[in-house]
Amino acid sequence: MAVFGVERAERSLFLAGGLTLVLTGAAASALLNAAETLFIKRVGVETVPWALLATAAMLVATTALVARRIGDDRPRALPGVLAGLALALAPLAILPRTDSVLAYWGLLLAARHVLPIALLAFFGAVADIVTTRQAKRLFPPLTAGITVGGIVGSFASDQIASAVGIDGLILVCAALLAAQTRI
Repeated sequence: MAVFGVERAERSLFLAGGLTLVLTGAAASALLNAAETLFIKRVGVETVPWALLATAAMLVATTALVARRIGDDRPRALPGVLAGLALALAPLAILPRTDSVLAYWGLLLAARHVLPIALLAFFGAVADIVTTRQAKRLFPPLTAGITVGGIVGSFASDQIASAVGIDGLILVCAALLAAQTRI
């Protein structure tokens, strides 16, 4: 842990935070791979700019809402935010079976919200737990967890989807988010 600048008293926080970010990155990346692929195949590449614009507009509202809802007790709110994301994803598993254009729009918009909302809640919670000095040391290596998770999720998404289908992949991503409430 000395390589990352983590002191002995910070090890458990660093390991739990790193694992949370790896799992979040994996879930978000796998979900986004599936959602973008389905969107482009079923809706068309010409609508991607509109989907990105819609996502950006929605993210302004949803991140503001989440930030307001978690308020001053961000460390205690983090498990609830992750559980809420998992619960919101679970019903979306039926969308690919409907083969509706609206379903692909909904899946893409939802997939693009997972990582920003989870990161907002995570870094807000950790910022309330650590000092400024600790944050300067811990945040950079913790952030690497997102990258590692993104790589794992990106490469695993095809194998998971092949094994359990796209609807199963969505449920696996929801389970990864839900599992973090126990870390």
